[in-house]
Amino acid sequence: MSNISLVITVILLIGSIGYLTDNFLFKKAETVVLNRWQLNSK
Repeated sequence: MSNISLVITVILLIGSIGYLTDNFLFKKAETVVLNRWQLNSK
């Protein structure tokens, strides 16, 4: 049982870290695109 719970914990950790980094990268890319669009529209 301990092995199964350990595997589940690792999967959850990797999943949450990947989710956070994806969100961060997406927001960063979004701000870059918005900044370029504002510069182009001027």
